[in-house]
Amino acid sequence: NQRTRSLGCVFSAPSESVLRGSASVDRDHQIASVLPSAERVVGRLRHLTIDEGAVQRFAAELFEAPLISGPEDDALLFRGDRAACANFCLLCDALNFCFWSEGGWEVEFEGRKWTRTYAMIASILKAVAADREWLDANRWRQTTSDDVQRIFAGTGAIPLPEHRRDIMVETGEVLSDRFGGQFVNVIDGAQSHATRIADVIADAFPSFCDVAQHNGAPVSFLKRAQIC
Repeated sequence: NQRTRSLGCVFSAPSESVLRGSASVDRDHQIASVLPSAERVVGRLRHLTIDEGAVQRFAAELFEAPLISGPEDDALLFRGDRAACANFCLLCDALNFCFWSEGGWEVEFEGRKWTRTYAMIASILKAVAADREWLDANRWRQTTSDDVQRIFAGTGAIPLPEHRRDIMVETGEVLSDRFGGQFVNVIDGAQSHATRIADVIADAFPSFCDVAQHNGAPVSFLKRAQIC
């Protein structure tokens, strides 16, 4: 919900909709595996300990802190209809990873310089402003290396450009082939239920399903699926 506000996309729950494609919102419940798998890892720690008192103090401070969903101004807000907002959010969250690099990466937009996640959002906003086809899943599946270089051009270079190209292509293919090219179909099929949406994302889009192995058991992160 915080990310939805920060990107200027607020979704209302639909009355009745049917999820397009073959993914089922009730099939795997992958998000439900995140905490249990983390607990297994914590229970087997050998080289570090967790200061539970510090965790409790931090939780109390976090609870009292003001809720900030993004930049305080409207510079990075995307404005569009519901379907456009949904596809914009999916594309941003598909690419929302690994912004660390030795030289750094910076993008100028709306008279300001942006870094890391904000630079990525600014870059996509500029790309969409220049060509609305960048909200189209069929355009994503045709993304080239040159496209990535142009979209994310700035001072320095965005890390892992080829990996990001692959993810844009994959996201476009899945969204087109399984959900009619519209992420709003996933939202409607899950009845705007955040956990169900995250489950569908993790199940249908391979790049969102970040699961590792620890002592022979799966450990689920699913970070970007939950952010989206």
